[in-house]
Amino acid sequence: MWLHLPSAFVGSVFAGTGFLLIHRELSHRRRLTAKWEIQEYAEAQWREIRKGAADSAADSSKKVIDTNNMMMNTDELTSSWNKGVASLRDLTKK
Repeated sequence: MWLHLPSAFVGSVFAGTGFLLIHRELSHRRRLTAKWEIQEYAEAQWREIRKGAADSAADSSKKVIDTNNMMMNTDELTSSWNKGVASLRDLTKK
């Protein structure tokens, strides 16, 4: 009796695929998600990295170095800028 290799390969692929699909559906009932555990872990790590980068960027962008090399909050800088613009508008209206 001879073994037909292409048929054995195709049968193995279908059996393996069926096993993985059944396994995913059964684990889905326990975990309530269709994603693999390693994928969920990687996505959680990526979210933490992005959040940390966004927080550090937001903290550093709120501070500006003024002409005397002193750290200055952007709120102070914005309020002084707005006062200057308001005074220029008052001068041009008169």
